[in-house]
Amino acid sequence: MKNIVFVVAMLMLAVPAAANAAAPGYNYLDLSYSRTSLNNDVSAGINGMSGGNGYQLAGSYGVTSSIFLGASYGHNNFNGGFTTAGLPPAGSPAGGFFVKYYMLTVGGHLPITGSVDFVGRVSYADDSWQQGPSNGIFPGLSVSSSETKTGYDVGVGLRAMMNDRLELNAFVDRDDVGLLGQNQNSVETIGSVGALYNFSRRYGLGVSYAHSNQGGGNNWMLTGRWYF
Repeated sequence: MKNIVFVVAMLMLAVPAAANAAAPGYNYLDLSYSRTSLNNDVSAGINGMSGGNGYQLAGSYGVTSSIFLGASYGHNNFNGGFTTAGLPPAGSPAGGFFVKYYMLTVGGHLPITGSVDFVGRVSYADDSWQQGPSNGIFPGLSVSSSETKTGYDVGVGLRAMMNDRLELNAFVDRDDVGLLGQNQNSVETIGSVGALYNFSRRYGLGVSYAHSNQGGGNNWMLTGRWYF
């Protein structure tokens, strides 16, 4: 999280340099490849969690000059997963762990300069996971489970066009559904930073990194963007 705070500070210092670039756009569709990792903690019932490959589909539409609507849907597959009371022992198969989520967002943006926006957003969030089937807990027994949590996500951040093609952004979000750390019983803070290069007025390609204070969750995304 300290690294993200440092990047946000550097982004604030870069605001004057971005003063003459174009304004950020709010009408777009994103398709992202996602790579997520969580800390393995058998004592907490997490056994061999690894992998975390998935995708995200997201979009934004500016309804006024300062208000936008957004939506996103994501899916991740992990090896391993949660176990019951720390069982089976470390190294035993825990089955696959499958996560899907979606968010519906209302947000606003306030220009700091002609090319730098302060952004605030509020989202309805839904996070679901499915575990299993898990083998090896008892001989001949397979167990599967699932859970869904609905709640909120609130975020603030900056979007800065460093020139007409390169955007840098940084956000801090709070949610109560475990969007990244997969702890649905605790409020989570997620810090994220990203960069996006626009090859034309229609298409861009970006990379982003996010870190959660729950479960040591980390996420990398490679994103293709289409502006409309």
